[in-house]
Amino acid sequence: MLLTLIRGATLSALVASSAPCAQTGGFVITLGTDTVQVERFTRAADRISGTVVTHAPETRVVSYTLTLNADGTPARYEYVTTKGDGTPLRGNGQAGSIVFAADSLTRETLRNGEMVRDRIVARPGILPGPSLPYIGTTALLYELGFQYARKAANAAGESGLPQVFLIAGANQPSRTPLWFIGADSVEMDYFGVARRGFRLDAQGRLLRGDWGASTYKYTFARVPDVDVPKIAAAWSARDARGAAMGAMSPLDSVHANVAGAAVTIAYSRPAKRGRVVWGALVPWNAVWRFGADGATHLTTSADLMFGETRVPAGRYTLWMLPLEGGASQLVVSRKVDIFGTAYTPANDFARIPLERSQLAPGVERFTLALESGKFWIRWDDAAYSIPVALAPAQVRAPRTIEVPRDFRTIQQAIDSSRRGDTVLVAPGRYYENIRFRGHGTLVTSRFATSHDVADIERTIIDGSRPAHPDTASVVMFINQEDSMSVLQGFTLTGGKGTVWLDAKDHVQFREGGGILCELASPVIRFNYIQDNDATETRAGLESAGGGGIRCGYAEPTIANNVIRRNRGRYGAGVVLFLCAATVRNNLIVDNTGGEDFGGAGLWIVAPLSRRIGNLVEFNTIANNRSGNVGAAQPRPMSGIAGGVVVQGVITEFRNNIVWGNVQASGDQFVAPPAAPLTLGRNLVQGNFSAPPRAGGETLRADPQFVDTVRFELAASSPARASGSQLGAYGGAGGAPLIRK
Repeated sequence: MLLTLIRGATLSALVASSAPCAQTGGFVITLGTDTVQVERFTRAADRISGTVVTHAPETRVVSYTLTLNADGTPARYEYVTTKGDGTPLRGNGQAGSIVFAADSLTRETLRNGEMVRDRIVARPGILPGPSLPYIGTTALLYELGFQYARKAANAAGESGLPQVFLIAGANQPSRTPLWFIGADSVEMDYFGVARRGFRLDAQGRLLRGDWGASTYKYTFARVPDVDVPKIAAAWSARDARGAAMGAMSPLDSVHANVAGAAVTIAYSRPAKRGRVVWGALVPWNAVWRFGADGATHLTTSADLMFGETRVPAGRYTLWMLPLEGGASQLVVSRKVDIFGTAYTPANDFARIPLERSQLAPGVERFTLALESGKFWIRWDDAAYSIPVALAPAQVRAPRTIEVPRDFRTIQQAIDSSRRGDTVLVAPGRYYENIRFRGHGTLVTSRFATSHDVADIERTIIDGSRPAHPDTASVVMFINQEDSMSVLQGFTLTGGKGTVWLDAKDHVQFREGGGILCELASPVIRFNYIQDNDATETRAGLESAGGGGIRCGYAEPTIANNVIRRNRGRYGAGVVLFLCAATVRNNLIVDNTGGEDFGGAGLWIVAPLSRRIGNLVEFNTIANNRSGNVGAAQPRPMSGIAGGVVVQGVITEFRNNIVWGNVQASGDQFVAPPAAPLTLGRNLVQGNFSAPPRAGGETLRADPQFVDTVRFELAASSPARASGSQLGAYGGAGGAPLIRK
C-alpha cells in the first residue's frame, strides 16, 4: 500500500525550501529506501490542521482539523479524503467528524456512501485512531496522545493511548499500552509481541519513530516543512502514467500440477526496498511469516513428498525458520485462515530442511515457485529449495478425529481430515463458521452412534461470531463436495449469511444463514437448523434469503432436518436455486420473511438441467409466514406463498403437508401454470391451483396436528389414510426428531 518516489529523489527534495515556521512542521514516512507518506501540519493553541499524502495504491490526500478545548483536550475532529486531483473519495470511513463531550463523543463517518452517526461513551483525552502504524493517518496525533498519556503514567512510566476508530459501528474505544523511558523516549505495544519506539525532544514534540519491530517496518522523521501540493501533484502524475506503486505486498499465487496433484500456494510478496533481507529484515533463528499480511496457504489435492516428508492432501499454512548456521527449515502448519502473525508451534505438522544457494543478481520481491521438481523460495541474494513430488500410493484406513480431544475446533479437524474420515464432535457450543473443504468427510455429533436427539440439542455450532460479517453462514459447502461430505446431528444457529455473487444474474445477495451450498452435492441430515437470519441488505446487495439453507447449482440431499424460526427476504426456510435436490422427511416450520420474493417455507426457482430436477417428498411445511412489510420497494413476488414457491424447474412434489402458512397475498403454494411440476398425493391448505399437467391428488382436509412443536398427526388424521402417511414422519425414513 505504499509508494516509491521518482527514481533518484532524496529526502531533502521533499522538504520545502522556505524558512521553517515555529508552528508548522511535517513528517516523512519511509519503508526502506522508499518514501510512503508525507504530512504537513500547523499547530496553534486551539487548533491543529494538516494534510497527509499517501500513494496506496494510488495517491490519496487526507485533510484534517482538530479543534482543541482550553485545556488542550480535543473538541472536534473533521477529515476528508480525496484523490490527488482533489476528487472526493466516498469509501467507508473516508470522511467524517467527531465531536467530543465530557463523557462521550459523537462520530459521523461514511458507510456505504451515507453518513452514519454513533454516540460512544468515552473519557476525556481520547483521540481519533487507529493506534496501529497504518499509513494514511496523521503521525502528529501520536505526539498529542503521548502528552496526554504522560500525565496519566504511573511511577514506572506505564500508561496507555486511548483512541476511537473512524469506522461506523466500531464503537468500542481501544487503549494501546505504552511505556515512557526517561524524558525523550516512548515505546508502544504491538499486539503483545513487539514494541514500537518513538523519540521526543525536550518539549515533548515527536521527532522520529521506528516501527521496525512491528510487521509494518516503517520509520519516520520530523522535518521543518513539506511541500505537500507539489508532492501530491507529482504522485498523481505517476498514477496517470500507470506508474503508481500499487499494493505494498501484492497478493500472488502459484498453481502447479505435480504428477496429477493440483497444488496452489497463495501468498503476499513484500519487496527488498534497499534493505538487507536475510538476518536483518528476516531475522535468523526465529519463525518468519513467509511473506506479508495473511499467512501463506498451501492446498494440495493429493499427498506430496517435500524431501523425505509426506504431506497429506489438504490445506496448510507455510512458514520458515531461517538459520544462520545449519539448514533453514520450511514449517508446515495445520492451522489455516489466519493472519501472518498468528503462528503457534503447537500446530506444526512438520519442519523440513531446505537447501540454500546464492542468487546473482538478487530478487527484489519475495517469490515462490514450483518448477523443475522443486519448491523454490527466492528473495534478495538467496534461494532456498526442496524437492517436491507426488507421494507414493498409501493404503490408509479411515480415521475418526474427535473434537475437542484431537483438535480444539471443528474447522481444524475438517482441515486435517481426508476422504472417508469421520469428525466426531462432543456435546458443547462451538462458536465457528465452518467450511467442508471438499474433503469427503462425515462431520457428526454423537448422534451418529447414540441415535439420541438430545445429542443434536447439545451439540451446537453457533455462527454468531464470524471473522467477517459478510462471511457469516454457519456452514459452507463451496468446494465441490460430493455425497461423501455429510453434516449430521447438530444444532446450527446464529448465522447471518454470506455475501455471494450470483453467477447467473451477476448481482450480489446475502444468502445461507444456516448453510450455504454452491456447486456441491453434500448430505445434510438429522440437524436442527434454527434461528438463523439472512435479511441484512445494503447498497450493492440485491436481496437476502435462504435463512435456513441456500443451495445453488447444487444436488444436495436434505433429509430428516428440523428447519425452523429462520428469517430471509425470500426462502426463509430453504432456497433451491438452479438445483436438482432431494428434500425428504424435513420439518420446515415457523420461518418468516418473503418480503422480496416470497416463499417463507420452501423456495424452488430455475432449472439446473432440462432433464433432472428436484424431488420433494414426505415434508411438513407449516406455520411459515411470508409478508411484504419491510420491503423497501414491493416486487411482483413480495409476500407470496407462505409455504412453497416452485417456478421454472422440474420438481416432483409428493407425500407432503403444506398447512397453516400465512402470506400477504395469494395461496400457500404457488406454482405458475407453466411450471414443470409433477404432483403425487399431498395435503395442501387453501385454493392451491396446480399446473394443468401436474396430475396427482391434493387433499384439503385439516391434517389434525397434535401440537405445533413436533407437528405429529392424530390417529384420525386424513394424512394417515390410504396406507401411506404424509408429512415429515411418513415413508421409510420418517421419525420425530424433537423430544416431547
